Amino acid sequence: MKHNLLILLSLSVFSINLPLSAKCYSFRKNKDVKVCINGDSNADRRKAQNICKQVSGLDCGGVGGYTGSCNKGTQLKCYNEEGKEQKNISVD
Repeated sequence: MKHNLLILLSLSVFSINLPLSAKCYSFRKNKDVKVCINGDSNADRRKAQNICKQVSGLDCGGVGGYTGSCNKGTQLKCYNEEGKEQKNISVD
């Protein structure tokens, strides 16, 4: 019992320290849109691409890069992972 408790405690400590990898993605074919997603897997990138296509009506192309934030500008629009436009998003 004591051994099981120690293992459980160790696992919970390690899982708390795992960083959440969130990114604001920009796209090769649509420089006017950034989509901020919690995650950095291929599935998360595809999700960001789909949101870009949904909100812009255009093929946004592949992910061109990422940053830790997005600030709406004259041309640039920022969207969260629900596809809702936001003025400022920070994932740092």
